[in-house]
This record gives sequence, structure tokens and C-alpha cells, in this order.
Amino acid sequence: MLPESDGKRGMSIAVGRIRKFKKRVMVVLLVNNLIRGAAGSTLLNAELAVKSGVV
Repeated sequence: MLPESDGKRGMSIAVGRIRKFKKRVMVVLLVNNLIRGAAGSTLLNAELAVKSGVV
């Protein structure tokens, strides 16, 4: 889960697996997106991956 999330505010993420496959990164996520929505959470995850140097 994200450090600022207590799991009760509707925005939490659990990362299960990260794999590099050829030129792709495969990620298994469990996302609680009651506030942002699916599209917003996807963009947030992509931004976090780029900022963290995963992608």
C-alpha cells in the first residue's frame, strides 16, 4: 500500500508481481479506486512507475 494510505480513504494499491518480458513490464496490482476511478488509477500507476525508474 502507499505510505500515505491507511486503506480507508478509497485509494490503496497492493503490488503482487513485477516482471520484465522482452520490451514490456508486466505488473499485477490490486487497486481500491473508489475516489479516482479505474482510468485515473492507471495513469497514477504509470506515473509512479516512470518516476521510480521501473519503466
